Amino acid sequence: SNRHVAVQFPNDTVDGIMFDEYDRLWVARWANGTVDVVNVDKGEVLASYPAGGTNVTNLCWWKTTLYVTVAGAHAIHRFDVGVRSARIVPGQ
Repeated sequence: SNRHVAVQFPNDTVDGIMFDEYDRLWVARWANGTVDVVNVDKGEVLASYPAGGTNVTNLCWWKTTLYVTVAGAHAIHRFDVGVRSARIVPGQ
């Protein structure tokens, strides 16, 4: 229930997703080679960060560090983003 499109990207490059402590959605963009930050209430992309290669697949937080799997680089990249993951799914 309560489904809606949070944001429509110009191409179909969405893979892994996670929410941060401020209810922003972080999206691994497969072919884009980026991690994008989305305000789901406004349906807008707030930021787009280069992930260090193509085939960006997944995200995981540890404290204020975001780990990103970048299959095209055969690597896991670490980004100190200064925010924590959400404790629960926003709106629940």
